[in-house]
Parts: sequence; C-alpha cells; structure tokens
Amino acid sequence: MAMSQRMQKIHENAMKAFDLSYSASWPIRAEAIRARQFCDIPGMQYDGWLGRQFENRPKIEVNKIARSVDRIYNEYRNNRITVDFRPETDSADDAVADLLDDMYRADEQDSGAQEAYDNAFQEGCKGGYGGWRLATDYEDNEDEDNERQCIQIIPITDADSSLYFDADARRYDKADANRAWLIKGMSQEAYKAKWPKAGASSFDKPVGVIFDWFTPDQVYVAEYYVREDFKDTLYKFKGLAGDEDIVKLREADYDEDEDLADKIAELELQGYELIGTRKISRKRVHKYIMNGNTFIEDCGIIAGEHIPLIPYFGNRSIINGVERVWGQVQRGKDAQQLYNMQVSVLAETAALGSPNIPVFTPEQMVGHEDTWAYSNITRPPFLLVNSQRDQAGNPLPSGPVYVNQPPIISQATSALMEISNRDIQDVTGNQDQGQNLIANTSAEAVGMIQNRLDMGVFGYMDSMAKSMRRCGEVWLSIRRAIETERRKVRTLKRDGAQGSEEIMVPMVDEKTGANMLDNDISNGRYKVVTDVGPSFTTRRDATNKALIDLIQKTPDPQTQALLAQAAMMNMDGEGLDDLRKYARKQLVKQGVIPPTDEEKKEMEEAAANAQPDPQSQFFMAEAEKSQALAVKAGADSVKAAADTELTKAKTAETLANIDAGKLDSVMAAIAQLVQMQQQGAEVAQDQQVAPPQDAQSVALPQQ
Repeated sequence: MAMSQRMQKIHENAMKAFDLSYSASWPIRAEAIRARQFCDIPGMQYDGWLGRQFENRPKIEVNKIARSVDRIYNEYRNNRITVDFRPETDSADDAVADLLDDMYRADEQDSGAQEAYDNAFQEGCKGGYGGWRLATDYEDNEDEDNERQCIQIIPITDADSSLYFDADARRYDKADANRAWLIKGMSQEAYKAKWPKAGASSFDKPVGVIFDWFTPDQVYVAEYYVREDFKDTLYKFKGLAGDEDIVKLREADYDEDEDLADKIAELELQGYELIGTRKISRKRVHKYIMNGNTFIEDCGIIAGEHIPLIPYFGNRSIINGVERVWGQVQRGKDAQQLYNMQVSVLAETAALGSPNIPVFTPEQMVGHEDTWAYSNITRPPFLLVNSQRDQAGNPLPSGPVYVNQPPIISQATSALMEISNRDIQDVTGNQDQGQNLIANTSAEAVGMIQNRLDMGVFGYMDSMAKSMRRCGEVWLSIRRAIETERRKVRTLKRDGAQGSEEIMVPMVDEKTGANMLDNDISNGRYKVVTDVGPSFTTRRDATNKALIDLIQKTPDPQTQALLAQAAMMNMDGEGLDDLRKYARKQLVKQGVIPPTDEEKKEMEEAAANAQPDPQSQFFMAEAEKSQALAVKAGADSVKAAADTELTKAKTAETLANIDAGKLDSVMAAIAQLVQMQQQGAEVAQDQQVAPPQDAQSVALPQQ
C-alpha cells in the first residue's frame, strides 16, 4: 500500500472513531456547556422556556449556584494537591524519588501549571468536564545548538467541547484510551496563515460524518493521538563483576542499526558479554494534525508512552454503557430557576402595587393636576379637588370614586420561595451552615459541621487527585524519554527553595566496581501518589502556632530555647532571612536537626581553621590526665592480680613442704576456718550485721 493510501486509511479510521465518541457524548457535553453558561453569563438562567414565560417581565437573577461553585473552588485553592514519587522496586531509589519530586515542581513553576490545574477544576466543578495537556519544547528556542527539552503543563479551555477520548475507554483517567482528539476552532484567515500549503480541500465539508468540521465562521482542526503497540528487542550484557554489572540496551532507543552496532561493539571492548536477547512489546504515541478531510501534519512519534492529555471530571458514572458527566450546576439548576422565578414575581408585584392610589373623575382634577402629580415630592399641607353636582344641581361627595388597593402576596408564594432557597442549599451541600455559627459554639460542633461541608467538596477533590496522579505518570514517562545523557536540571523544594542537580552522572560502584549512573531517573519503577492538604505556607504558620503554644507550656528553659529557635527558623517575612539562618545553624550545632551536605562541609572547614581555645585545651589536658590515671590504675590492678597469683603459688609450695604428720592438722584448721566463716555469714544475714571477725584470728599450726 502506498504511503498516501496508508495515510488516507488512517484518517478514515480516525474520523470513524471520532464520530463514535462525539455522538455518544455530545448530548451530555451540550448540557455541560449550558451549565457553565448558566453559572457565568448574566441572563442565561432565563434561557429556554423560562425566558419565554417571563418575556417583557422582570427577570431577577440571585446567583446562588455561582456562590456554591466559588466555595468549592476556594476550598481547592486552599488545599492544593501535590504529586509525590515513591520507589516501587528494589532498583528504585529514595533519593531519586525526592529528585523527581523537585524536578516536577520546577516544571510546574516554569510552565505556570497552576493556571492549567485551576482552569480544569473550575470547568469540571461547573459543567463536569475539564483537562490540561503536557508538551515538550526546547529549553532555549533561540539557541540552535541547545537540543535539551523541557516539559510544559498547558491549560485546555472548553474541555467539554474540545477534549475527546475513544468511546471504548472506561477508566477515569483514560489510561486505557488508544485514541484522543484535541479540537480547536479558528478563522479561515488564521488557518491559511498557519498552514498555507493545506489547500482548498480543507474548507470542503466532509461527507458522511456527524461532526461539522467546517462552518462559515470556523475551521476545526484536531491534534490526533494514537497509542500503538510495537515490538522491541532487549539486549542484556554482563560485565566483569558478574550479576552486579548488568547493562540493558533497547533497539528502539537507537535511530539506526549502525548506532546500535557501535554501542554493542563498545560494550564488548569494555569486557561485557552478551548473555541474552528478548522480544518485548512496548507502547508509543503517534501524533497527527488533522481536519475533516486530510492530515495537515505528521508529527511522528512523541516522547513518552502515554497520551499527554489529562482529563478531569467533576462527577462521573457509566450508565448503560454511556459515560455521564456532571458538575455542581446541573444539580441545583432547577431549584435556582424556581428561586429566580419567585423573586421576579415578588419584584413585579412590588413594582405594580403602589399602595392606596385614589381614583378621581377628570372633572374633579381640572386645574389641580400638577398639585396631585407632585404631591409625593412637594408634600403640600392639603390637596384640592373640584366639587361635583348632579343633574338637579345638588352637590355630590367630593372624595375619590374608589381607592386602588395593592396586590397581596400570597402565603404560597412566600412558602415556595423559602422551599426553593432550601432546595438550593440541600443539592449543593448546604454550605451556609459554616457561616451561621454563633460565637460560643463548641469545638466539637464546629468540627462536625466542617466535616459535613468537607463531604460536599471531597468528591471534586478526589477526582482532581486522580487526574494529578495521571499527570505525574505521564510526566515521568516523558522525562525518561528526553533525559538520556548527563546534564544539570533545575529543582524546586517544597519550601520554595530553588536549586539544581546533575542527573545521569557516570560513576563506579565502590563495592562491586561496576559502572553505574548516579541520579539515574531512567532506572527502577516509581509509583505516583498525591497529597491533599494545606499549602506549605499554611502548614508553616500552623507549625509556628504549635511551637509558640509549646513554649508557653514547657517549664524547662533549655527546651524553651530550642522551641524558640525552631519557631524563628519557620518565620517568614521581610528582613528575617538572617534570623532564620542563625536559628537553623544553632539547631544544627546542637544536633536537633541533621545538617545538609553543604552545612557539613562548612562545619568541617570551620573546625580545620579554628584557633585553639584555652578553655578547650584545659579540658583536653584534664581528659588526657584522667585517661593516664585510668591506665595507671589498670596497670596496678594487673600487678595486684599477679602478686595474688604469686602468693597462691608460694602457699602451695609451703603446703607441699609440710610433712605428712603436720598436714592433717593444717587441713583440719583450714576446715574449721571455712566453717566459722560460713556460720558468721549466716548470722550476719539473719541479724543484718557484719560477720564476726574473730574467725580470722585462727592461726595455722607452726611447722
């Protein structure tokens, strides 16, 4: 099959798959779009039948739905979700996991990822659909020699009408999707400027498709991602150190066979031996730019093994095989419209119902029209009317013909208004509870109310955590694809401290002598977890408050000093940098917190360059003197033990020289001495007094 025919076939398959996804989800997506309009655009809460019913009548909007959405969004902003990498296999390293955390935060900051997260959360909270994307770009586009790439996290606006995955994907994060489309509309002029060689066929309406790729105002273009399987060959080499020195090569990592052959030859020269090959199946992603008729660009294989599109769903379920998505607005939309209707009726009643308007005949008002018309402004002391007479000329009563009474607001209208207001609170989580607390409410009651409020937000936060976890997985896959050689990368700590680390550094293992890489992000498996909690600044403020409370409750002055130094180290503000550094240095010296590598180096240099301290020299001399005395005491103990052994030997010699006649009397005396000592010990134990000393006076017989 020719290349053009092959590309045409791929395009046809892409169009069929997109129509399936579009037709299955468009009714739900259209409702999501209307929900966002309902929340954000004035007047859209009277769209449709309600607007026709209230045509030429007051249309009051008291947007309680938007207030509910804002509270959920603010709760999310106050409890940011962070991504953490943790080792999952033995080949993974804790230090590398921490390095990945710092690299991810740096990419977030450089690309303004918070904007992408916030936009996705807002759109998903309102209508149900949100999302963002990951893309690679050169670190410096102006430097032609710089081939290093970086990762950007970019917002996707109008995700409910622009982000599509294939209809067979069932997982929340769409990790099981093999196709994805990112639709973008543009004017014909912008389209021609960007793709001048696209041709006139781009503006032809495609035949037999559901989605309208071309309108008089818009030309729609899609980034089309296809995740495909491909076969790869894994080469395994063993070095001189045996099982401790293993090198693996993947054929797909090399552009040409000659490059792979050169690498294999290099390893063989270093003493490596090929011990096996294995066919493996891997994933890769192919990217195209397409319209309704053809492919505009073939972007080729992109970095990473995952489609770099991250969806966010406020609420999601699958019913009868159809994915249904909704947000906060859909839940309270009907109650909000009912409330607006009742408020509008009240406003109309108040406007039409001026109280007690008198009605006169024209003859009665002749000459007094202005006085009555401006009576509410001029406030005259009295008002005049012309008298009336009957046909006989008799005077008639000069009062008004009748008095127009204001309309009465029915009790049903008031009750319905109260019910609709309560319904809005119920379906949106009743978040007004937290603002109606009295001053003396117990901490337990406040905690219970806060827990109920959190439950209304938890679903949206949990969905965002799933999307963030997927973003970390995609980011790691891309990072491993673009980081293949030694270089410095920018890092960002949790506390905002910026730095840099060198990755993929060749080194030799001290134990095995095998070649390896330091800060090797390409090796080992790491799982991605998310942490939902207050921001670093909020946590630091809470820590300081806890430290101050401990200072007040701790009686020990030394402990108070340590707590005060810890509080100073966590303080933030203008002019406090030197104070924080001093407090940290003191805590490091006292062994409260471990020093960093840089601090260790500074301490070693300071110790090497320090001048002798007289007091320290005195203590060192005393210590040496004490050590000498201890050595002398040990020597004396050894001499005493030797003397004891010499005495025992002499005693044995004496006994040996005693003749047989006197030996019996000597042994009898010794037995008597032992018996008396035992008896004395027993008496001393019973009376808690020292044993008698006269037993020691028993003398041995003379030779």
